[in-house]
Amino acid sequence: MERHSKLRAPFYVGLGFMLLALAVAGWLSRPFVRLGLVASAVPKPLGALTVASRDIALPLLRADGKETFSVPIRLWFPAPEQSRHATGPSGPALVLYLPVWGGKRDDNTGFTANLASRGFVVAAIDDIHQDSDLGDVTPADAAIRHTLFDFSSDASRARMLDAFDRRLELEAAKVSAVLTALIANPALLPAGAQFDAKRIGIVGASFGGAAAVEAGFRDTRVRAVINFDGWLRGRAANGTLAIPFANFNSSRGVPKPATINAPDARPNYKFVAARNAETTAAIERHLAVRSDMIDATIAGANHGDFTDEIYEPGRWKQWRPWSDRMIAPARMHEIVDMYASTFLLAHLSDRPTPLGALNPVAAEAPEVSIQRGRGRIPG
Repeated sequence: MERHSKLRAPFYVGLGFMLLALAVAGWLSRPFVRLGLVASAVPKPLGALTVASRDIALPLLRADGKETFSVPIRLWFPAPEQSRHATGPSGPALVLYLPVWGGKRDDNTGFTANLASRGFVVAAIDDIHQDSDLGDVTPADAAIRHTLFDFSSDASRARMLDAFDRRLELEAAKVSAVLTALIANPALLPAGAQFDAKRIGIVGASFGGAAAVEAGFRDTRVRAVINFDGWLRGRAANGTLAIPFANFNSSRGVPKPATINAPDARPNYKFVAARNAETTAAIERHLAVRSDMIDATIAGANHGDFTDEIYEPGRWKQWRPWSDRMIAPARMHEIVDMYASTFLLAHLSDRPTPLGALNPVAAEAPEVSIQRGRGRIPG
């Protein structure tokens, strides 16, 4: 018996260490949640209204104007019994959401559901890459729609940039077609998703934000635009919007001058820095012209943190002890709700929230620094 006990001892010690290692591994994953590096799930909407959602197929005219094809739309809206909370006398305002390059309509459900809980009807569309048939005028446009967002080589970066501006035009054209179809087909909208066609805003993330700005230049039905960390090119490269515009920036992952100018600087750093410089120039031009321009930078936010990417379990892999501290997903959700919702309510509601609520030194959002428009438009 003594001999068998001695043989079993190493086994039990090894088993104990294995169980301890598993327990430690399970415990270690939780501090990442508590420290704000990951979130367990997409948070619930912060507004007072119950939210409903529905997918519909929306008929759009082809470029020749003779045939139609359908595109999927995801609607988020206040539950029908709460229609009295609409943001305008003729029903809720409509906000069109545009996803990232190549993204789908469900890439930012935390934000779109939250807007609906504030009284908006939100229509989220796919990026043009996802459309099997968008009525392309030329085969070249079909190829441009399916160009990938690719940083892997000098050639891929050049190809992507060459496609960027035409993609903006194609996405803006889709936006206008979707707005026309939504307005013309109220019977396709579920109860609670009927909206006031005179109160329309557009929000987009990354390329979707750039396309939202482009659509704001091209479609006079749009009354306000929000860009979540998108590069500004197209018409924004030289002009200024004639409508209120809010721009939101991330602070992590932006190449620092010393890194960009180093002799062995990575080509991607230089490429991103050049696009950021273009965007900064466009923002400065808007700030100089319009008094209702808002440019907000969120400390600790990554580019992908403006979408549901912030809630993915693998986000902890972005953690770097030597880099700027990452923002907690729940806190990012609160900040975007606070500022984006306030901006849209200020410009799309008959009961606006004063823009004075967007205080750059507000105690409730010390992570946010804001530049306000210095111009005289509107008067």
